[in-house]
Amino acid sequence: MSAIALFAATACILAATWTPSIAVAKLLAIPSGLLGGGWAIGFFATLQAMFPERYRASATALFVAVMTLIGYFIGPSFQARSARRSAITPNHCGSGSV
Repeated sequence: MSAIALFAATACILAATWTPSIAVAKLLAIPSGLLGGGWAIGFFATLQAMFPERYRASATALFVAVMTLIGYFIGPSFQARSARRSAITPNHCGSGSV
């Protein structure tokens, strides 16, 4: 179930990102938000089941901390590089009007 929710949320986010219409992007944002957190419950339950009881809380907290740091430090750098490679300009963001 977690894998299905993660795949569906990712697909909706990518579709919302690449759609030329703001209205369609807004509609795709709803399932993205609803499915986005659905994978976490099963994933953290699996993570905690892998460790002995005395390490469960520490292992889960360490995992969340490491993933957060990766998201804060590697994520923006990766996004900047991919944006430069794809040569995103304001003209690709719909009608161009604000």
